[in-house]
Amino acid sequence: VIYSELERKGIKPGKILKSLYGVDNDKAALELTGISLRIKSGGQIIPPNQLVKGDFLLDELNHPNGGYDLIIGNPPYIAYYSRESQPNSERVKSDLVKRYGNFGGGSANTFLYFIVRGIELLKDGGMLCFIVPDKLLWNRRYASIRKHILKTAAPRLLYTTGESIFPGATVGNVIVILQKGV
Repeated sequence: VIYSELERKGIKPGKILKSLYGVDNDKAALELTGISLRIKSGGQIIPPNQLVKGDFLLDELNHPNGGYDLIIGNPPYIAYYSRESQPNSERVKSDLVKRYGNFGGGSANTFLYFIVRGIELLKDGGMLCFIVPDKLLWNRRYASIRKHILKTAAPRLLYTTGESIFPGATVGNVIVILQKGV
């Protein structure tokens, strides 16, 4: 949808592809993204160094021009205190808290760190668009992340979906659009 909207505004497919960067820890997701972009752009190939396998939270992802204009994502919602926790979760949680601070009030969830990291990677005036659990807006455990957001970015849109939009999920969602440094 965003790609089509950029084309509609007169931005040429080649320029769009030169400006896109993607990171995921799932190689298949990156390959699918590359194929999708190739189809959408009429056969143009996105350079391999612009779609990389890596860790959004812990790898160096600095943009060569000082920050990203736009970051779009659906970060994972992994609570490090729940039965969904991944192997080595205490080590990962400790690394995230050391790197970004404790934004979950003892209830660390990866989406919180994705928000902090996303804002960090934007250039001033850049936009972050994530779909995250709606409890970001009301859960008192997340007061510190809300304060951090208001200190570092301006909310431009908060759209609650009313219920889960993902099949099988039990969490409500909110689409959050933030602008850094405004």
